Amino acid sequence: MLSNTLQAFDDSRLIRQILLLDDHLDNLHRETTLYLASLGKLTHNEKRDNEALAIFGFFTNLEHVGDIISRNTMVLAKRKQRKLIEFSSEGWTELKWLHARLLDIFKLSQAVFSSGDDKLAEDLIKAKREFRQHIVVARK
Repeated sequence: MLSNTLQAFDDSRLIRQILLLDDHLDNLHRETTLYLASLGKLTHNEKRDNEALAIFGFFTNLEHVGDIISRNTMVLAKRKQRKLIEFSSEGWTELKWLHARLLDIFKLSQAVFSSGDDKLAEDLIKAKREFRQHIVVARK
């Protein structure tokens, strides 16, 4: 979903595909949550419970990203197409830069989740702070 968001600003078919992917992601989140909840009913094991919480948190964040893409970004993409709006070259360059940073952050978050590496987690926190700071400066 995230990798195709920029292309969706000029492709209404891609918007529909992304919205369908969000529905699929919502279903996966629901099924994963039910499965993880059922594990907790078996027997309590601190290590497994912590792993289940980490998986739940990661999936919840993925689902939240999907909602942001479908409810915010795709709404903007539809509006751009409906009103025949064109981005300036500076605006398009900024969007591409932001998108590339978001993809980097997303890949880093996957690496942190799968590895549990503290150094990668620190890198992720730093990257997210820098991204947020860039957004704040850009809004001024």
